[in-house]
Amino acid sequence: MARSLLLLTLLALAQRESSPAPTLRSLVGADFAVRIVRVADGDTVDALPLGEKRSIRLRLFGIDAPERNESFSAQATRFTRILLLDKQARARGQDVDRYGRLVVTLRVGDIDASEALLQAGLACHLTAYSSDASFARAETDARQAQRGFWAPTAVKPKCVSNARRDRGGAANSTQDQGSVHGNADSRVYHTASCPNFNCRKCTRVFASAAAARAAGFRPAGDCH
Repeated sequence: MARSLLLLTLLALAQRESSPAPTLRSLVGADFAVRIVRVADGDTVDALPLGEKRSIRLRLFGIDAPERNESFSAQATRFTRILLLDKQARARGQDVDRYGRLVVTLRVGDIDASEALLQAGLACHLTAYSSDASFARAETDARQAQRGFWAPTAVKPKCVSNARRDRGGAANSTQDQGSVHGNADSRVYHTASCPNFNCRKCTRVFASAAAARAAGFRPAGDCH
């Protein structure tokens, strides 16, 4: 009897060890707990689903952080590392991207990682993929407060121009919230597509071109 029980126990353990790990596609739409084991950059991490032995690569949903060697890449990576590394988080699968990463919303306690990066001015809102109102508010708040790469003199990472293109290009950029800088001396305003968007005296930040005009500013002549 003892020998039979031992064999059954060993068989059960072997079956458990050989059971396949969940595929990424099976996690789309699922809520699951993970522990973050590595931070690749501001919006990409490796995570170990609880109960599993193999980590998976996660891409934060709805945002684009600066790539390696771009302005503010190191700051974004450090921010994500402090927020997530070695922490237990709650993930919800959204999609699998073309690089084989599971796109997820990721929360540590009450903090949404994507929203936190937007709030810090260290990521752009990907409106082509996300219409999340809280993400839009977080990015607008960062722009108006001039945090991170939204500071007037900061070199902008590629995600800024990519986001502008996704919103319809320069022709529509005047409608982007927080995308208008006003020159306090000349009383002209510049949209993000203008060559003098970050001029030294462009210290006024408006939510839209309409808001700039309402404040008595006029469009700069070098904007096309």
